[in-house]
Amino acid sequence: GLVGWLAGWAGLTMVRRGRLRRAAWAAVALGAACLVGSFGLRRWYDRPLALARASGPARVSPTVLAREVARVERGAALERRQTARGWTLIATRQATVGWVESDALVAVPGYIFRWPAPSP
Repeated sequence: GLVGWLAGWAGLTMVRRGRLRRAAWAAVALGAACLVGSFGLRRWYDRPLALARASGPARVSPTVLAREVARVERGAALERRQTARGWTLIATRQATVGWVESDALVAVPGYIFRWPAPSP
């Protein structure tokens, strides 16, 4: 994406009119779209994910006395949103948001774009 974007701008500085100028603008636009897409993809893959160690309740607030919002199944993939005092705010695929005990989760490292990859 970056190479196409830079090539497009270089082409625009060298060509004053005609088909080559339109091609240079197309290269700028395509390169910019690829750059935006790659940043969005990186953000998507770097989401803090976790797996549930055991089935258990997701609660309204980070306390054992809070009302249960949903049931988290063992092995479910969850997105970690926030942590507080041994509890983690999670979201499921069904967009249920609730608090679970942090000990009930196993972190999944997002290492697709990192080198070297962290050890699990």
